[in-house]
Amino acid sequence: MTYLDTLIDIATVLATVAIAFAALVGPSKAIKTFRSQKWWEMRAHAYGKIVEALYQVQDIHDKYIAQEINGKSISHEEKENLARELCSASEEVRKFAVIGKFLLPEQAANRLKIYHAEVEKEISKWRMSANDSVNYVNILESQWAAAKSCLEDIQEVAEGDLGVK
Repeated sequence: MTYLDTLIDIATVLATVAIAFAALVGPSKAIKTFRSQKWWEMRAHAYGKIVEALYQVQDIHDKYIAQEINGKSISHEEKENLARELCSASEEVRKFAVIGKFLLPEQAANRLKIYHAEVEKEISKWRMSANDSVNYVNILESQWAAAKSCLEDIQEVAEGDLGVK
């Protein structure tokens, strides 16, 4: 066996080892990357839904506060419709507060739970104040402020969690 044959044999063994290593490591790295990307997409989708629901809460409040400020009286039926719309948007946020620890960082889940507790307290006040429009506006404003604060906090957490600015 010549020196050249020995070098060819060594190169063949090294190439075989490299191919085997790549065959073992490559797919596991690809799977890990795929899983990481899927989790990122799921979190991004969740944050999008949360932000959309909090925006919807603010938008509903804006419409009704503007009516009240402009002197347009809001009937009891309209107040009940508003309560249903708010409950629907708030339910979306509550859903993520409940499943948040599975999908979102603890900071985001805790902030959503705080928001949900604030909203529940205000909705209870709201239902008891059907004939008191001043109190009604105060409740709307406090819910709007709670949604705004939560939205700002969630956006900040999302930027850090998703690595976007």
